[in-house]
Amino acid sequence: MDAVRTVEAEVRELIRRSGLDPTREPREVQRLVRDAVADYDQRSMHGGMPVLDDLALAEKSVWDTVAGFGPLQQYFDDPTIEEIWINEPTRVFVARGGVAELTTTLLTSDVLCTCQGRVGLVVA
Repeated sequence: MDAVRTVEAEVRELIRRSGLDPTREPREVQRLVRDAVADYDQRSMHGGMPVLDDLALAEKSVWDTVAGFGPLQQYFDDPTIEEIWINEPTRVFVARGGVAELTTTLLTSDVLCTCQGRVGLVVA
């Protein structure tokens, strides 16, 4: 398991234990993510753990996964993206300037279930 996935698992457990709701309490969850990344970074300096290469990128990745739409969040954050559609987990498209683009994004069943729960997507 890489460093970011380890922090993500730790944050999910902290959210579960604290009872925080990322959609209703984003500031508290953002603080929790920031603190968890900093804590992991300190622990990794002592060796024996994978290192986080970029703390800001790690924070964003963990936040996007626990409170956003995981690998799809980059498209929601991009103001040039007009539409996102998923034909299958390995075929995620976006529209930019009226032109459809096949992305390199690959989705897992966990990500699809999370997205479905967050926006009521129908996954066939």
